[in-house]
Amino acid sequence: MSKAPVFYNGIVSKRAKKTTLYNSQPVLTVANTNTNATASASTATTLTVTTPNSFSTILSSNIPASISTPSVSVTSIVNRNRYMIKTGNTGNNTYININSTYGISFSTTLTKYSDFLSKVFQLVQDSTDLLSYRIDSELHCMYSLDYSSTTGKLLFTNNWGNGGSSSASFPSTNGYLCFTYTSAKKLQVIKRYSYITTSGDSQYTHTLDTSFAYANYYVKYSTSGLTLVSTDTAGSTFTFLNSKMDVSIPANFNPIPTSYVSNPSVSIKNYVSNTITNMQGNTSGDPNCKFVVNFYSGGSPRQSVAGYYYAYQIKNAGFDTSTNGTNTYANSMLTTISNNIASNTVYKTLRYPTTLYQTFRQGALQRTLKGNCIANGDLGMYTTPYVYFTCEQDDDGQYHPFMCMASYSIADKPTRLLDVCKPPGDGGGSYPEQSVTRQATLQLYLHKIPMLDYGVVNDISGSINYGASSSYYKLGEATTTGIYYGSKTIFTKITTGGNDYLAVISDGDPYPAKAGVNNFTNDLLVERAWPDVPNPLTEQDFEYKFRYRGGTNTESKSSFFTTFGIQGIFLNGVALYNPSSGSGTVPGTTISGNDTYNLNAVFFEHQYGIDNSGGHPSPEGNIINNQQGQFHYHDAMFLTSGSWNNTTFASSNAYFSSDYYTDDYGEVDYIRHEDGHSKIIGFCFDGYPIYGPYGYTDATDSSSNVILMTTSYQTKTTEFTGRPYTYNQVVEGSNYSYQLSAGAFLDDYEYISGLGTLDDCNGRYCVTPEYPSGTYAYFVLINEDNEPVFPYIIGKYSKQARTVTNAGYPNDTHNSGGSTTPTTGTAGVFDVSTIGVSRYVSSTTEIISYDNVNNNDMHNATLADDFIINPTENGNWSNSSGERYIRTISYNNYNYTGISGIGVMIDGVSLYPVLNNTLTTAQKSAEVTNIGIHVGQGMGLHYHADGYGAKYNSSTGTNNTTNNLCLYNDADYTNTTKHPPLIGFGLDGIALYGIYRSNYSSMDGYNVALDSFGGHIHGSYGYHYHAHTVTSSPSNNIDTITDGNPNDEPTYNVSVLMKGAWKGYINDIPEFWDSDHGSNHQYAPEYSLSQKSKYVWGYTRG
Repeated sequence: MSKAPVFYNGIVSKRAKKTTLYNSQPVLTVANTNTNATASASTATTLTVTTPNSFSTILSSNIPASISTPSVSVTSIVNRNRYMIKTGNTGNNTYININSTYGISFSTTLTKYSDFLSKVFQLVQDSTDLLSYRIDSELHCMYSLDYSSTTGKLLFTNNWGNGGSSSASFPSTNGYLCFTYTSAKKLQVIKRYSYITTSGDSQYTHTLDTSFAYANYYVKYSTSGLTLVSTDTAGSTFTFLNSKMDVSIPANFNPIPTSYVSNPSVSIKNYVSNTITNMQGNTSGDPNCKFVVNFYSGGSPRQSVAGYYYAYQIKNAGFDTSTNGTNTYANSMLTTISNNIASNTVYKTLRYPTTLYQTFRQGALQRTLKGNCIANGDLGMYTTPYVYFTCEQDDDGQYHPFMCMASYSIADKPTRLLDVCKPPGDGGGSYPEQSVTRQATLQLYLHKIPMLDYGVVNDISGSINYGASSSYYKLGEATTTGIYYGSKTIFTKITTGGNDYLAVISDGDPYPAKAGVNNFTNDLLVERAWPDVPNPLTEQDFEYKFRYRGGTNTESKSSFFTTFGIQGIFLNGVALYNPSSGSGTVPGTTISGNDTYNLNAVFFEHQYGIDNSGGHPSPEGNIINNQQGQFHYHDAMFLTSGSWNNTTFASSNAYFSSDYYTDDYGEVDYIRHEDGHSKIIGFCFDGYPIYGPYGYTDATDSSSNVILMTTSYQTKTTEFTGRPYTYNQVVEGSNYSYQLSAGAFLDDYEYISGLGTLDDCNGRYCVTPEYPSGTYAYFVLINEDNEPVFPYIIGKYSKQARTVTNAGYPNDTHNSGGSTTPTTGTAGVFDVSTIGVSRYVSSTTEIISYDNVNNNDMHNATLADDFIINPTENGNWSNSSGERYIRTISYNNYNYTGISGIGVMIDGVSLYPVLNNTLTTAQKSAEVTNIGIHVGQGMGLHYHADGYGAKYNSSTGTNNTTNNLCLYNDADYTNTTKHPPLIGFGLDGIALYGIYRSNYSSMDGYNVALDSFGGHIHGSYGYHYHAHTVTSSPSNNIDTITDGNPNDEPTYNVSVLMKGAWKGYINDIPEFWDSDHGSNHQYAPEYSLSQKSKYVWGYTRG
């Protein structure tokens, strides 16, 4: 849906690569039972399966009588309505028509859909003059009515795209006219806007054409075209008629209802770089060719690891029936697949007969773009140029065949994005300040649909596979039920006695703080293990209060030594420790500091044990309550490993906002400001902020370049007196051997003033984006290779005294609940519940905001306890703006899902869950078009809802027969078809069919109820999903997050394609998750063209 956050992934941390203890592939288990359904997998079964008519077929079909007869003429225009325009008065049946070259022609023919749609136009109100309108083509919505100074005639020009393959020669003269429709039925030109196509900040925007000489002229009709004349009397009359095809947003797609927003549209400028050449080009060495070339080596088809040449299946785009064409090779591969899987020892059958995959492949490959409605698309291009089959083996020799679908994720027909009342925003500030998504662009997707019958699950309960018993579970996880109590961290700024303080409550563990899991489990949700250290992780349930000194530079009169235990806290709730691990013996070795010298915890990280975020639990506890098991960081690995991406900051736009850094390769880093300076990631207990590794070259000049901060510490050239080991001495451990080189002990380092950019406390006084007037600030240290640099975050000293107090939670089983006197600072008790809080909520595994619109976004999971964000006074419900409530207390089939696409449709467009990124149905959010589609922040189309189901009422059988331009339509149901059409697949490999209609009750499976996943099994069809309708009401509210009082929720029909949760067992599908694009993507299936999987390429790409 959006740009996904990417954190420090331009170069993967070398240190993270060395950590091989926890490198298993992340797997999200969706049920506790793997029920293999083999009856449906027989390849001998013959099914009668159909796919929906393509838009090309629809255009050549006759229109129904319901729209063929003329409509009633109008005297005034309604914004965004569709009209047909007749020349002359009502009795004349000559219509204005957009022709195949986007010029204007005139026709009386209304027989086929192509005749009809070329005569339908949408009139869009000018925002500065509410009486004037531009005229857009319904069929080719990129085109608006314009004037040619060359011919002196009106024509349609591209005003909303870049010309696609012709972008290099895109005209600089395009624009559009604004008209009024006078009481005399004349079209009067009021103004013209020019379309700026030259590069720069204003590219692909419009500006008033002040040189246009024909303002206030009138349109004149002649058989040769439309021209402009200066007088009313010379102008022609035109009759506007309402289009009889009802393509308006269904009431159930805006049930509240929500008013149409006036936000500006997101510019396509940064989203039109994808091209047809990227997918279909096959020029070796051309960096613009990104797909077909990968199946060739040295100009010849490349042999896969399993011995196959997949290039032959994609040598031509589209449905190729030529002799020895792609169809021949695809069908041959299906035969090979059927033979190969018989040798498997685990999964030996296909989920469906090969004929079903052949049918779907043909239906997908025959679709071409017949409406010019994609900003960088070409009319006539394939929406899915390639569908091919692979059959590679895993490490155990088991074959795993896939149907691979290379698509642009575009519909083959108009999508009417301009009609959406409240589209997704771009994430910059609050929603009223954001631009919104009203244009679609080409995506480069490669969906892989598993073909083996991996079985199905019974339900989503008891869904955790816990792995080895030597692992340690996060406290709060009910291991028998899989209920997870998500960690919560709340920062609050308060003022007491004239001083500012930060108050923090947290359980100290922002699960998942890790970047991966250990190598002896397939569980992602709860398990975190330290095989070398028997220190269990415990929740801390702490409350800290400390002085806030951000924006100051108070000099200390003496050095404040840091101590063992917590020295500060990060915004995700994890404790900050200094580099010392004390002087005791390193576990599994004989190495010690001889009770005198401090060992470097980072140097001995493997023996102390870390997870893939670089954190581990402490045996020392924190400085106040001496609690064991406090999870903490010593260095910046939590940034370089990408683990920070696993935390959602609700009620804060600090990390998922429009203010982010984009490098030269287009990678986005949300932990840095737009100018490249790091953002605040935590606070030391002396009250000063801790930043990431980047700061300004000139500490006092925010316009100076941004660089990595550097240390002023260096290792001593010779061993210090009394050092227990020499620099060259090697000591063997149980799992690792160590050369005790310089850096093994903290005493090996010496401070050299001015050596680097930071002082002896590892900070400096400087200007930052948050403190433009200056502040003292700490910085984490990494080098160009993303490796940690001493003293990492905080060293031997802090800038000021770390004065901190603590009081336990009322029901805290870890603390006594009272205040204690810390080793530094003063005692004191404070009650966080009495003050207003701004909540930073650390995410549970699936609560990840990947599309922030500044309203506490969390996607596709729920906290397992009632947790209210932004509570109102006295606990009363309120409908005021911005208040949202997590209402459910358990996972369900709607919210237990991935964070992006869960399926792919017959047109190649990705399918998302019913719920959007705010855990509300996309329908209730009023953000989908009448066909159930929209674009997210990445400007790519995806479905959330079933447009056909919305126009068809399954309970009454009534149907909007005027609109047959959905993904599937009335013509796909006949008395001879045995089953609703095959419209897509879940990424679990399960087929998705259209909705059952009551007037076709004889169809196979009509009387077999759908289960909680929205599917069923009947006859020889195997288990499959169906589009269906579910009623959402206050008593059966599908939304996980509601606005205001849940009892005031609207009652409306939810048109489901797939709910969200997969019925298919996914844990044994190889390389299912996206592990290459930032750690939060490990909860999204992999379907980008940049994936490396051998199951799509035939080899593992580098």
